[in-house]
Amino acid sequence: MLIASTCLLPACKKEEDNMIRLSTRDVGVYAGQSAEVEILKGQGAYTATSADESIAKVTVQGNRLVITTNVVGQTKVTVTGTGSQTAVINVHSTILSGTWYRDESDKAKAPEIYVESTNTGFNTGLEAEMQAQLAEPVGKRLFFMFNATNEPKFREIHGDNIYAEGTYAFSNLTLTMKYPNNTEVVYKLEPVAGTPRLMKFTQDATAKYQAAYPERGITKVTIVRYLQMQFNPG
Repeated sequence: MLIASTCLLPACKKEEDNMIRLSTRDVGVYAGQSAEVEILKGQGAYTATSADESIAKVTVQGNRLVITTNVVGQTKVTVTGTGSQTAVINVHSTILSGTWYRDESDKAKAPEIYVESTNTGFNTGLEAEMQAQLAEPVGKRLFFMFNATNEPKFREIHGDNIYAEGTYAFSNLTLTMKYPNNTEVVYKLEPVAGTPRLMKFTQDATAKYQAAYPERGITKVTIVRYLQMQFNPG
């Protein structure tokens, strides 16, 4: 005996007509990142709304949805087409976590230093001095370890020594690390396109070096580090 299907063919066709098919129904990114979702099937014109715009906003660009996150959290984006067509996307905007590192042997991820002042010779000298300060000993690594608990904590390790521990906050691709002496270091993060798990950490150190060299006419000091997320199998 033939087992009946879940619906009759005309009913199935009607249900299918009311569906919007997407390239994905789950988006997971770091808070501050954007993601695109393609509308593969449906009937326009499309509209889209976010259940919580403080976490993520959405815009429609033809047959593409651009979802832009801000703070850490979860929300849903609802896409609506002609008539009663709908689809829901689950959006997960996550905090930076895990272990990130670089070592001196990896020249492709060497720190970049940019100094701007009224004295070109001073710029070159300070950049060289800062490069030497940031270099890890040969065979040693710099680690940033982020533990995303209720009160997110980090540990900074240089070589075999724990340099510092503290707390951190993360939103809009901005990482704020607070050290025990109440010093805060702020990094703007940018995922490196085409290189999985590689992140660009950019620090504006202008105020620090203006205070250290008040007579040098410093207008900008930028430190860029490239850190790789450590992969822990299974």
